[in-house]
Amino acid sequence: MSNSKFGRFSYGGDSFIMCLSSSTKYDDMCATICLKFQNLKVGQYVLKYSLTDLPNCHLDSDEDIAVMMEIFEVLNSRFINIQIFDVGSSSSTSIVPSTVVMSATVSIAAPFDDGDVSSDDSNCEDDSNMILGNFVSDKMKRKYMSSEWNDYIFRIGQFFTGGAVEFRDKLCKYVVENGFQFCYTKNDKSRISAECAKKKRESCQWYVHASLRQSNNFFYITELNNEHTCVCVVRHQKHKRLGSNVVSTIISDKVRANPLVKTRDIMDYLKQDFGFEVAYHTAYRGKNTANRSLHGDEGIGYDYLPWYLEAV
Repeated sequence: MSNSKFGRFSYGGDSFIMCLSSSTKYDDMCATICLKFQNLKVGQYVLKYSLTDLPNCHLDSDEDIAVMMEIFEVLNSRFINIQIFDVGSSSSTSIVPSTVVMSATVSIAAPFDDGDVSSDDSNCEDDSNMILGNFVSDKMKRKYMSSEWNDYIFRIGQFFTGGAVEFRDKLCKYVVENGFQFCYTKNDKSRISAECAKKKRESCQWYVHASLRQSNNFFYITELNNEHTCVCVVRHQKHKRLGSNVVSTIISDKVRANPLVKTRDIMDYLKQDFGFEVAYHTAYRGKNTANRSLHGDEGIGYDYLPWYLEAV
């Protein structure tokens, strides 16, 4: 059952969930659909699932099911949204359920232009630039070192000993790993609230609120709706929140071991071990931020030289 997925079948506003695996037969799937939706007969409907650039992927055979299961295994998503269309209908008659745990959608796009970066020092993209890479290759099936980020935000009552700084860092890494964007609605030293960037456009209800507890200066999650009702990608190689501050925390151990590490080596490290592509200036600023955090500011160090000479 470890390789099983949960197929969410939707038709006419109703839905049911069926356990799927690579050995699931198309005829058995159709029989279950007809059992659940008794007004449907085999041959009167078609089944489709969506990827961002391929919104109408048909399920017509055992081979189609095996291919779909392989794709979603690579995407590491447990849920697959499968819509049921009436034959001859040009639009879906189904309604996507309001409890989408993770919408496994991926876009295969042209390479990102490193020069097209927003002023917030991040790898910025829009919906047309979301990229997972060659997701059918064996290389993509291995786990990246960022896989643990998927559990950074998970429940009410979760606390962060590093206060607001740690919570922001964990939140950014969480959305990078899960492939969606967010906007801050509150962001200060004592309260942070964030909501899905698609709340207005697609009425997505994901949000999180955390606040400072004065007794220990920890940040606690007090409100959380961790389910998306929008269509979002699972993971992509470039992300707006993957800026120099986040990069600095990722590479801190590497910079501690070698403060003179080359920027290109940092870029290669992030791509090979984390699956991320960052612009040169983002990696460079991240290295400098990590060095300042670990070794202090060079300017302040030079200010101490006269005092040191007198002491000697």
